[in-house]
Amino acid sequence: MLKAALGGLYIRQAAPAVRRALALRRNGDPNAILDIGTGSGCWIIDMAKRYPHVDAVGMDLVPPNFVSPPPDNTRFECDDANHGLSQYFPESFDVVHSRCITMGITDYRSLLGEAYNILRPGGVLLTVDCDMIVYNENQEAFPAANEGEPGFS
Repeated sequence: MLKAALGGLYIRQAAPAVRRALALRRNGDPNAILDIGTGSGCWIIDMAKRYPHVDAVGMDLVPPNFVSPPPDNTRFECDDANHGLSQYFPESFDVVHSRCITMGITDYRSLLGEAYNILRPGGVLLTVDCDMIVYNENQEAFPAANEGEPGFS
């Protein structure tokens, strides 16, 4: 659904930057993509198919359940992004992607900072997320209420 809403694997305006970041390197080093919170792995698999010269890495708490084997240039790592991305420091990826992961991340701002730090020069950070906290008219967070408690709806 999000792919349809974005009109592809990422917003159209990011396409030139992504193509530039994933252009073949002159020194022969492979390009690399990281998908944080890969879930089913669909996004990283689609990117690996579109860019067969890249090393595509999907990272999540659990391995994806594949219907068919992923492309050879794809690997999946079981890891918790809440523990940081220091295993990838410094500047390891040309594209870093995360989508709809804030509910499982304890410090999203820190994670974005770490994602920035693992980008190579000219790299692209693609993220789609939202704040899942509900606020009142005074911009104060509504406290969560359980069923049967006052304020529950």
